[in-house]
Amino acid sequence: MLVVGLLGASATAASAHAVVVSSQPSDGERLATAPNAVTLQFNEAVRSDLAGLKVLDANGTRVDVGTDRVVGDALTVAVQPDLSDGTYIASYRVVSADGHPVKGSIVFAIGNASATVAGADVASLTGTSGDSTFEMLGAIARFLTYLGALTAAGLAFFLVFIHDGGTDGTLLGRVVRVMAIIAAIGSAGTLITQAALATGRGWNGAVDLNVLRQVMAQTLDRPTIVLIAGLAALVLGLEVRGNALRQALVFYGGLAACASFVLWGHSLEAPHRWLAIIANGTHVITAAVWLGGLIGLGYILRARSRASLGASATDAPAIGSPEPELAGLQQLDDTASIVSRFSTAAFVSLLALGVAGLVMAWIEVGTFHGLLTTTYGRLVLAKMVVVAAIAAVAAYNRFRLVPDIKADAVHAMTKSDATSALPTTEPPAHAETNLGHNSSDRPLTEIIHDDPAAWAIEGIKHLARTVLYEIIAIVLALALTSVLVNVTPARSTAGDIGIANQTLPVTTATPDSTLNLVVAPAKAGVNSVHLSYYDPQGRPIEIAGPVKIEFSLPAADLGPITRDALAAGPGHFILDGMDLSPSGLWQIVVVTRTSEFEQQRTTFTVTISS
Repeated sequence: MLVVGLLGASATAASAHAVVVSSQPSDGERLATAPNAVTLQFNEAVRSDLAGLKVLDANGTRVDVGTDRVVGDALTVAVQPDLSDGTYIASYRVVSADGHPVKGSIVFAIGNASATVAGADVASLTGTSGDSTFEMLGAIARFLTYLGALTAAGLAFFLVFIHDGGTDGTLLGRVVRVMAIIAAIGSAGTLITQAALATGRGWNGAVDLNVLRQVMAQTLDRPTIVLIAGLAALVLGLEVRGNALRQALVFYGGLAACASFVLWGHSLEAPHRWLAIIANGTHVITAAVWLGGLIGLGYILRARSRASLGASATDAPAIGSPEPELAGLQQLDDTASIVSRFSTAAFVSLLALGVAGLVMAWIEVGTFHGLLTTTYGRLVLAKMVVVAAIAAVAAYNRFRLVPDIKADAVHAMTKSDATSALPTTEPPAHAETNLGHNSSDRPLTEIIHDDPAAWAIEGIKHLARTVLYEIIAIVLALALTSVLVNVTPARSTAGDIGIANQTLPVTTATPDSTLNLVVAPAKAGVNSVHLSYYDPQGRPIEIAGPVKIEFSLPAADLGPITRDALAAGPGHFILDGMDLSPSGLWQIVVVTRTSEFEQQRTTFTVTISS
């Protein structure tokens, strides 16, 4: 929990998915005259009904008027007419398309005033200084949700499909119920912190029932309902008697609990959306099978090696009373079979987890540069290191320990069968077969060497220790994930978006109007192009259209390729699905009709990375 909190606190600088790609006025701009409005252009659609955009003067007094509005991917609000010279802060707090709260601010000045404000002063004036507490609490809540849901789903799967039905499964069933409750508590905590961060009102927003209902309706309704339904099915599945119904409830309940995490977050707005959703779902499901199975296996190995197995192998009665010993050997063989079955499931899970993780990293990061230079990329890199360590331990268990344990168990059963076929003779009074109380002159290690059951028990104890290491490492990976899901993906950082501005005569009345071009994610492949027209005061300009865009890559003698941009609001045009391949320095020409008989050609040069 402490690790999650520290990670959450350290990652708060990168908010979530949506980012501001341009603004009117721009951040740090000094204007000669007061603007009529402030407009922010995001790289995706946002919601502003919980907080929105407000403009403050240097004393923290609001100078915006009316209600802000979202047009396409732009958020705009009018300001008081004829603002006096001074420094102003435009503070925004919105919810991105993938459900994450996003906040930030830009600073501009009128006249000769300073266009910079210290970060602490901005936080104090805009009321964001208390957000770090809720961001840390949100990370902890997400960690509890992940840990509880994945453990409950994976452990229930282990009990129904891998366990041998022994009495030691009773305690594990109680663990499933406890973890389901923890997941539900974490889900409620996520809702509360989401409300606090989306409104900026702290605890007042977190306990406001109207706000909670609105947050739930906007982003968390489907994932929460699916999660709770899945957890209920898991708990119910362990209570019913019919094997087929039991398996169905646990299987589909586990799928639902894991799928709930795919219904909210980055994958919904990622490039290659369906590939991202499938990879994310596979990632969560296989992690659940692995984590829950490890917890179940670790408990069984320790319980049986310390109790019944140890007693039957080291405290067995003398030769001539073989029944208890045979029972212990049978349990040893059953335990080895559980280990073998789980090893197969874990091996398949590991392969699927690795492939899904690499696909998600490619979608969300895209470049090696982004992996090393962004907060998201560095968290992904740390998680990859942890998973690689887990994979190394799992490979050792799979290919070394598990085969040895199974072979020793089979050897012990075979030896027992052969021994039981021999005539029973009474041993000498001084002879003891108790390995733990050897009275002969032979060393204990030599006796164990001759006893395959003892070797199997030692292997099981060793496996229990390595399983514990795997569990600790997976919990650390979950802690990283709980922070990662609320950090802006590397593909969405401002450095990965092509932004350009040009001044052009859109009409004779506004000769110095601005055309803003945004290309996202500015990488080879499918891109979105946004065009925004503003007058000198930062207000959107109505363009009659049509607006055409020509794409050329001179280095490859490619183009021009002409496409029509679609109107998305006042002064805002969008072109989605444009394939800009290969990478290079692309020339983009925007053809704007300025009158019935004239048009303006505006040329931009944008770098498209690989």
